[in-house]
Amino acid sequence: MSEPPIQHYHHGRFSVSGGALDPNKYFIVTFALFCNGEACPYNGPYFPAISYEDNMQIFCVVGFSMGGQQAYHWPVVYPDFVERIVVICSAARTSVHNKCFLEGPKSALKAGKDFHDGHYTSTPQHSVRAFARAYCAWAYGQAWFRQHLYTFNGLYPSLDAFIREAWEARYVTYWDANDMLALLSTWQNGDVSLVRDGGDFARCLRSIKARALLMPSKTDLYFCVRRSSCVRTRRSDGMMS
Repeated sequence: MSEPPIQHYHHGRFSVSGGALDPNKYFIVTFALFCNGEACPYNGPYFPAISYEDNMQIFCVVGFSMGGQQAYHWPVVYPDFVERIVVICSAARTSVHNKCFLEGPKSALKAGKDFHDGHYTSTPQHSVRAFARAYCAWAYGQAWFRQHLYTFNGLYPSLDAFIREAWEARYVTYWDANDMLALLSTWQNGDVSLVRDGGDFARCLRSIKARALLMPSKTDLYFCVRRSSCVRTRRSDGMMS
């Protein structure tokens, strides 16, 4: 017998333009309840009883780069609801070196002739392109460039074509300059210990209850293996690997 079609009983009717939850004004996230029409219960009538607390429990938070920093924050902010985290190429606290290198592309953006101190009325292409050009070298390791992998098997005939088409054009098309500055501020000020432990980094990490899988990259230029190793040594229970 085939399964009945999945039905989604979400609260989209509350999220309408001009309503109290206007998606044009707010970033709205809705959460479903187990067994609320999302899918058939696993194992039929033997499906266990579900409480509201079960609905709030988070099995695993996975994040890459800044998403990984957010993954670190989840078990700090919600210690009783997050069971596991997977952190890929990230850090629990943004390093001084990381903060410093971000000043480069940020300054390139703000120095653009069409940025106008953030009061631009159309896309500041010169500023955004300068940001993308300054940032792109930090997104890949030296070996990646040395092996000319930026050509993507002939897709880009030269390094300049890769920078212009894969980086500058993408940022101009999809990113807002002020949004990027706000995002950089979040990144530069990333530190899980400021949330709950007053800057005591070691104490904050020791207090994390969730199991954690740390996946750094040997070739990453700012979220390096050493940063993850420092985090691991601060956990006395061996629950980080």
